[in-house]
Amino acid sequence: HTPSVYDTLTGEIHPIPYRVRNGRTEIQAALYQLDSLLLCLSAYNGSEVLPQPEPKPARVFSLRHKVECRRMEPNVCLLDLARFRLDDGEFSGLEEILRIDNLCREQLGYPCRTDAIPQPWTVRKKPIEHWVTLEYTLYSEMELAGALLALEDAADAKIILNGQAVPVEINGYFVDKVIQTVPLPPLAKGENNIQVTLPFAEHRDLESVYLLGEFDVRLEGVEQTLMPCRDWLGFGSVVPQGRPFYSGNLEYRFEIELESCGSLEIRVSRYAGAAVAVEVDGIRRGLIIIPPYTCRAEGLSQGKHEILLRVLGTRHNTFGALHCCDPTLTWNGPGAWRTTGDSFCYEYNTRDYGILKSPEMAFFPEE
Repeated sequence: HTPSVYDTLTGEIHPIPYRVRNGRTEIQAALYQLDSLLLCLSAYNGSEVLPQPEPKPARVFSLRHKVECRRMEPNVCLLDLARFRLDDGEFSGLEEILRIDNLCREQLGYPCRTDAIPQPWTVRKKPIEHWVTLEYTLYSEMELAGALLALEDAADAKIILNGQAVPVEINGYFVDKVIQTVPLPPLAKGENNIQVTLPFAEHRDLESVYLLGEFDVRLEGVEQTLMPCRDWLGFGSVVPQGRPFYSGNLEYRFEIELESCGSLEIRVSRYAGAAVAVEVDGIRRGLIIIPPYTCRAEGLSQGKHEILLRVLGTRHNTFGALHCCDPTLTWNGPGAWRTTGDSFCYEYNTRDYGILKSPEMAFFPEE
């Protein structure tokens, strides 16, 4: 037979090295972990495709310094630990938002959301008779202007920042259209107090609130501190570099210089995200997803070139089950957000995110 490869990732059809011996077709292919090979075997045409020796790069190098690393969205400070009060009651101690929802339901005799209950839109709506006030304390190392508060049921909320009522003027949404954004007045340097009062009923739920803006976040246990944002980061997880709750796309930019014309193979062997998109000089060159984690840019000229590596986010560190600390849990269902006992912690179990190891680049000059 004469074999051809049907590339299921690119949709291309191309030949593959083979030879025919004693009436048998021998095919030579290198397969990496997670690879697959789809072959079309046609009638033998009397020729062979011999394997070619792999070219050796003239230079292999990686980066040993920080690079520009920009967020594609505002940074996120997750507000899901609050003091709360129901109606005109006393404020509680610090508690996690879904546990607050349970406590309020128990006090009012409503079924908990952990029970087998109808979906909210199937329940006949009743007049709002109760309100829950959530109080968040947040520290900032600088005055912060331009921040947004993102929350569900924003139109029904009453917001107070440092004792001053905030007009609820919805100006957009964050990820999901039901999570609407409200501009905040400048946050003060030092301690800030944010109070959000929401209507509460059997068909109304309490969910996390998100502070969005141009800042970094220092996370120490359950304490979060806002800091001036940085655009230059080292390779490694961005979680300890001011972005513990950020899960949008990240763009790493840097320049390289080639001594002659040729091609560049870029390898990102360790990353945490959905995939890495590669651009060279503003042109999309490919997507790194599976081993060998490489992308090749052909036809490059001598001189400087801009490399952009875009890590595609997974949203885990913003919306995931961050308080679940059960190491045996291999998949996430609704219960992962409502663990108890030793499987629950108030601290945040974020996952690494970003390019975790310096990319390696191999330069192949034109022959």
